[in-house]
Parts: sequence; structure tokens; C-alpha cells
Amino acid sequence: MNYFSKLGIAIFLLLFLSSCTSRKKEIFFYHWNTEFELNASKKDLLNSLGSEKLYTKFFDVTYSGSEKGPLPTATIQFNDSITIGVKELVPVVYITNEVFKEMKAVSEAAQLARNISDKLERLLTRNNLKVMELQFDCDWSMATRENYFTFLKAIRTQASYQKMGNPKVSATIRLHQVKYKEKTGIPPVDRGVIMFYNVGKLTSMEETNSILNIKTVDTYIASLAKYPLEYDVAVPLFSWAVVFNKGKFRSLLNDVSKEDVEKLEKKGNYYTVETSGRFGDNYYLYEGSELRYETVDAQSLSQLAERIKKYAKKDFDLIYYQINSKVADKFSAKAIQQLSEKF
Repeated sequence: MNYFSKLGIAIFLLLFLSSCTSRKKEIFFYHWNTEFELNASKKDLLNSLGSEKLYTKFFDVTYSGSEKGPLPTATIQFNDSITIGVKELVPVVYITNEVFKEMKAVSEAAQLARNISDKLERLLTRNNLKVMELQFDCDWSMATRENYFTFLKAIRTQASYQKMGNPKVSATIRLHQVKYKEKTGIPPVDRGVIMFYNVGKLTSMEETNSILNIKTVDTYIASLAKYPLEYDVAVPLFSWAVVFNKGKFRSLLNDVSKEDVEKLEKKGNYYTVETSGRFGDNYYLYEGSELRYETVDAQSLSQLAERIKKYAKKDFDLIYYQINSKVADKFSAKAIQQLSEKF
């Protein structure tokens, strides 16, 4: 075997080995509070994990039910004296599916794109922020696919988008949109974020954990292997209580602690309110209400990691939802790092 043959084999082996190894996954977080806040412990967590990007909800867009149509709500507030604490913010806009469902014409999607892009550009300019990516969060359906995809395409045509520096555009994708991609379509974006939470039947009293139900994940996960869009993966670090009354879903109590819920009497998988009154810091509950407490732990997330690792593309990053939750407070940087290495 001559020198050039040996060299060719060596190059082939190098390329083969490099293709079999994936890069180290980056670890990022969502920030979903209306007031932007990263205290010292949160900044230490990000620094310890080498997390330099924070996906930050800038505002919601909901349908007003009036002639005003879609309206922005819960716009983020930045304190003048606050330091961001990360290298990059990714503005996220949550849009309800109803917004696109209520549109009378596709042209309304382009107008919405202009309004949202303009508002984002104003917020960024006001707070002297530069961005490299915008993300849109919407649980679109077959019925709203055309309007939503038109909106995503129209974002890039806006003058305000160009003033932002033509950032990349990403979109969240639910598991049912992965499995039924032929019906729901592939969003016209640079990259997706596959959401591995809120996959159970939230409003059913038969559900055990709608945040992360591994049995439900198993009905979708194999479809991930054939999803054509490049993507990252979002996993839960939060809790809530699902409130029922007379067997019907009533509301969600976000980010409540297990300690608060355990003050109530437990019957099976539910906690019962025996006397009407205040609950936690922000809620009022009526007598007879039943609460199902839902959360995640290292064991359930490890089970999720096994499944994602089996079917997902190798080069994806992890985004935990969300950094300001009480559940996130219980995980150290070391624990999150060890958990992330399982994906």
C-alpha cells in the first residue's frame, strides 16, 4: 500500500470518527416573568453552566374579542439599573392560536407581523439591546397553519426587522406537530424548539401529570427521528396546581410549592379545599375545589432524556423552562449539568 493510499484511509477514518461524535450540548433557560429579573443566585447558576443565552418572553399576543383584534399583553419590564447578566437575549413572543383562528383574511397575518416586529424593535431600542434571534411561540393547528406561516414569512419583510439586524427566526413546536407534520406543516423558520412539556391531558381528572407524562411522550417520540427541521429541545423545570371543581377544570395555579399544597387534605391524586380562603401568595380557592399538584424531578427528567437521546438528532441544545421557577431553585448547577449530560 503506497503513501497516498494510507493517507486517504487516515483522512477517511478522521472524517468518520468526527461524524460519530457530537458537540457538547449548550444549556439555556427560558425567562417567562413579566419583570426581567436575574438575582445573584440565578446569575451564578448561568455562569456555572456557561449559559450565555436566555430565551426571554417579551410579551403575549391574545385575541381581545372586540373590534381591536389581537392585542399585546404582559409586556416585559426592564429595570433601568439592572444588568442583563448574559451575553445574549432571545426575545420570545407568545401568540395564542385564537389570534390566527379569528383572522378573516390572510392579509391580517402580514399586518400582525408588522405590529409585532415594530413593537419588538421599539423595546430593543428603548433598552439598548441587540439580538441575534427572535422566537415565536404558538400552538398552531391545521386550521390556522396558513395564517401562522404567512405571519412567520412576513416578519422577515418588515423594515423594523431589518433595523434589528435581520436576526434568525425560530419557533416552538409541540409533539403533535412533530408526529403529524404532514397535516400541521413545517414552520418556515431557521430552527425549531421541540417542547417536551405540557403533553398530557391538562383538563382531564384522569391525568396524573400533564407537565410530563412519559407514557404520552412515548406515543410521539419516534416521530422525532424523521423531523426535517433543525431543532433544539425544551424540557420542564416548573410546577403548578390544576384546579377542578365538581369534576370540571377551573384554573391553573402557576409555580406553587408542594409545601403549600400539602397543607390541604389529600385524597388519592388530589388535594381538597375544605374551607374557602387564600392559597399561597396570589390565589383564592373555594370550598370543594380539588387540586392536582404537578411537577418534575430528576428521575422523570432522566426517563425523558433516555427517550430523546434514542430518537433525536445529535446536535441539539437544551432549554429549560424556566429559570425563575421554584423547581429550578431546587436544582444546583452541578445537578443540572449531570442531568443535561444524559440527553
